Amino acid sequence: MKNIIVGIALVVVFSLSTGVKAADGQLPAAVEQEVQLDLKEVKLSSAFRALADVAGMNIVVDSSAPESKVTLHLDGVSFLEAVELLARTNGLAYKM
Repeated sequence: MKNIIVGIALVVVFSLSTGVKAADGQLPAAVEQEVQLDLKEVKLSSAFRALADVAGMNIVVDSSAPESKVTLHLDGVSFLEAVELLARTNGLAYKM
């Protein structure tokens, strides 16, 4: 399945610092950890970087992702929810 949004392929890929999934193919519990993040008028790539830092995770943002500015306040949402919110509200798709 191709991740094409408005004719442009945009992908956000994230993984655990260890880079592995559980043996049963399930996502590690770390993606469910709650994060808190408050950012105002930062580049989208910087927002993903801050999210990765807060959660202790790795995120790779494709160079074709827009460099629009975002403002967000996240409190008590999981890392996975935060990635999904940030990606989808900016017209991006993500894979693990």
